[in-house]
Amino acid sequence: MRTESPQHLRARYNDIIEEVFSTQAKMDASRFEWSRNEYRDRIKELQKQARKLDQQINNLTEFGAELLNDARVLK
Repeated sequence: MRTESPQHLRARYNDIIEEVFSTQAKMDASRFEWSRNEYRDRIKELQKQARKLDQQINNLTEFGAELLNDARVLK
């Protein structure tokens, strides 16, 4: 399994956050309760995806820092 770069993950994260705000605006403008519920569900799913990506980015950053420390010790 290929690990994605933090930059790529951050770009995906930013796209998701942008969609959250867009969906929030649509929900706020909606007059129909069923549409509002669909938008709420979409926002929850997007937030879940964003949290998962954020955790992946943090894990990669921590792993990179550990590798950097290991390289410094080996010098």
